[in-house]
Amino acid sequence: MGLEGNLKDFDLSDILQLIQLGKKTGALVVQAGGEEGNIFFSDGGAVHAKAGDATGDQAVNRILRWRQGSFAFRPDETTTYRTIQTPLQHLVLDAARQIDEWQDIQRLIPSMDMVLTIEAHPPAGTEDIKLQPAEWRVLSLVDGGRNIKAVVRDGHMPEFDTCKILYGLLSSGLLKPLPAPQPEPAPPPTQPAPPPKPAVQPAAPPPQPEEKKGMLGGLFGKKK
Repeated sequence: MGLEGNLKDFDLSDILQLIQLGKKTGALVVQAGGEEGNIFFSDGGAVHAKAGDATGDQAVNRILRWRQGSFAFRPDETTTYRTIQTPLQHLVLDAARQIDEWQDIQRLIPSMDMVLTIEAHPPAGTEDIKLQPAEWRVLSLVDGGRNIKAVVRDGHMPEFDTCKILYGLLSSGLLKPLPAPQPEPAPPPTQPAPPPKPAVQPAAPPPQPEEKKGMLGGLFGKKK
């Protein structure tokens, strides 16, 4: 039986340590909430990772934040990509440090599909806020059209750093979320056309009673 289980029962950091100590080659596949992440190993060393649109260190960081789902190690599944630059132990420690902060961030940013816009009437005091260059970069990408996933992509910054900046801008009142678009109501079902009514046939005239000839009529009708 291979190495597989549920994230509720096993911590991913322990699984990664087992793979390293065993000098395994293969791919750890993690599935959580409709997402899938893959971390590839060669002789116990992590060489490549992908999760959604994230790769490398960012993908490992995202996968390590998942707390519900399942995992399975697929031996001998290899890759030619080399995207992980940081030792895995450092990535694990960094993810553990960020978990508490992510819980705070997700209270204001529950979904990466959320769209933000600049607050037209920010609260008093925001005019004194001094933004750092990275904060200006993120703020310049908020246009009421991009979702947070696109802001992360176009800002070329780690997902955690971008979301942390957005969290601060939301908390200060400089940004606000846009309501999620409502799906268009489905058109009412078309009712089948009623069958054509049968043509009304003219009523047949009532039968005329046979003319009764009286005695005189009978006599007059006779030929002489």
